[in-house]
Amino acid sequence: VSEGEASRAALVRSDVATPFSDGSYAGSVTFPKAVTNANISLVDGNGQTVYSQTLGAQDAGEVGFSWNGKDAQGNVVANGPLQLKVSAVDIDGTVTADTATWTLVNAVQSPASGTSQLVTALGLISPSDALRLS
Repeated sequence: VSEGEASRAALVRSDVATPFSDGSYAGSVTFPKAVTNANISLVDGNGQTVYSQTLGAQDAGEVGFSWNGKDAQGNVVANGPLQLKVSAVDIDGTVTADTATWTLVNAVQSPASGTSQLVTALGLISPSDALRLS
């Protein structure tokens, strides 16, 4: 998470990535066991892959990622929600990874008669559903 977003973002379990105010995207992938190869892709609403990254072999655990939202020439190629797709394999075959994405916290909704909710681009999120706040 970039320094400018500090205190305004939440990492939540999601396969939808939303951009920060600077157009960047970030999240994490958690592997339940070591993998021999892993790749992540961010896919737009038209089904086009706008970003992909080879993570290669990874130990079990969390691996963070970030992308500036631009292509190699510096052109902005995404500015809205993107689907996070992960492919991972080990010696026995496909490994299913858990995904989480950072999303901006735009406000905190604190009704007098209810539980507080974080207002984000992904919708209302309970603070207890945030894996991390930044």
